[in-house]
Amino acid sequence: MQKTLLEAALRAGLRDVARALVSERINVRPCSPYNWLKQAALADRLGDRAAAAAARLRAGDLARTGGRA
Repeated sequence: MQKTLLEAALRAGLRDVARALVSERINVRPCSPYNWLKQAALADRLGDRAAAAAARLRAGDLARTGGRA
């Protein structure tokens, strides 16, 4: 359900809601590549290319190491 809410907030442009949801997800599961990819998507929508690139890098590292990066 949380993933659905996050996706809906991103698609609807509800940036503050998306920021709160992705932040909560990262705090609960910091080793989830999905969470970091959504952080990257949010950063893209906010125009923060550096943050988006960093989040994608983190997601990639976690995916390669099975969440042990």
